Amino acid sequence: MAAKKDDYTSKDKKEYINHKGLRCPACASGVISSGPLDADGPIATAEVECENCGECWRDYYKLFDVEKLG
Repeated sequence: MAAKKDDYTSKDKKEYINHKGLRCPACASGVISSGPLDADGPIATAEVECENCGECWRDYYKLFDVEKLG
């Protein structure tokens, strides 16, 4: 089990984003679960937890497009 990190380096963050947020930034496990999105203006966040090592973090999402439905 990987040790929990005190903080993420720029490299950690870049690798996490390059993997589309599908791997834990601490242990690289793909067994992660995300809570519901919480929107506040143009930014939404979600709390995420790794089921392998117990690491917890927050993902940030930004609106980048819109599509008409119907």
